Amino acid sequence: MSTLTAVERGRERARDIRAQLDLGTGPLGDVFALVEDVDPDVLVLARPLDDGPEGGLLQGAGKWLVVVNTHDRTRSRQRFTANGFCGSGSGRVACS
Repeated sequence: MSTLTAVERGRERARDIRAQLDLGTGPLGDVFALVEDVDPDVLVLARPLDDGPEGGLLQGAGKWLVVVNTHDRTRSRQRFTANGFCGSGSGRVACS
């Protein structure tokens, strides 16, 4: 049984993904474009949703749509939201 905390497991997973995709250790830049480049079955849609949720994850016909609400959200919050949804079930490298 692992004694790693959730944060430690997340950091470990992030290091593994960066190594797998040869991303290095620096800032990633446009995370949305990176997700789409790595997996053509994933599309990230960032749009203002005035009274909407932070975002959502939709799946259909073998494709994944990650929706990110940009209304009154900082870019870092948008990235956080996209990353959270990417881990919620697609099982893809880009969304792990």
